[in-house]
Formats: sequence, C-alpha cells, structure tokens
Amino acid sequence: MNPTNAIGLAKELIENCCKTILDKIGIEWSKNDDVSQFTK
Repeated sequence: MNPTNAIGLAKELIENCCKTILDKIGIEWSKNDDVSQFTK
C-alpha cells in the first residue's frame, strides 16, 4: 500500500469512528462534514 492510500484509509476510519460516536450520543451530522468538523 502506498502512503497516500494509507492516509486516505486512516482518515476514513477516523471519520467513521466520529460518526458512530455522534450517533450514539444523539448529535446530528451532515454527510458533507469532514474530520475537521467532527473534532471541534
């Protein structure tokens, strides 16, 4: 795997974790949100 793909997959993993946490605690999020908006 090249570094670019690894970084992209890591970003996807973090986004999915954030979305799962937000769902569990009842906070709405948009499909257009990205990692920077989840970490605020």
